[in-house]
Amino acid sequence: MPISEFARDSYQLITVSGILDGKTDESIKLHTILDAPSNVICHNYMLDVEGVEYMNSSMLGLLVKFLSSCNTAGKKLVLIKPSPSLLSIFDMIGLTHLIPVAEDEVSGCDTLGFEISEKINNDIDYDILADEIEEIITAEENCGKSAKETCELRKLLG
Repeated sequence: MPISEFARDSYQLITVSGILDGKTDESIKLHTILDAPSNVICHNYMLDVEGVEYMNSSMLGLLVKFLSSCNTAGKKLVLIKPSPSLLSIFDMIGLTHLIPVAEDEVSGCDTLGFEISEKINNDIDYDILADEIEEIITAEENCGKSAKETCELRKLLG
């Protein structure tokens, strides 16, 4: 099952499953998502790991690095639905003392301290968002923004 990302009003939900050993497609995509420094500036994160069968030490290291980036940016990370075996590993290495664990997305919101209104009606219409970003890019191009800034905005469009 591929990794999925859902933008919410107050956080980003990432759902991942399978074997995370640094070699699988899921591992590579998760690495790309978590290693993007610009992501941490904008979002709090919930990482739904319910479907994760295995996570090796390099992926655990990536998770710790991402947690550090979140902390530096004043953002939070919550793990959702880790399996008993994954939770056991997190316990052994002390991650459960650093990363809050929640049973589901709603309790994850509670952990992040969000109000009920922030939990409801929080899916983003990506077509509208893409149109709005395109308008911003066009306006900034016309206002003389640098090529680098314009490229960064274009990356948001995917």
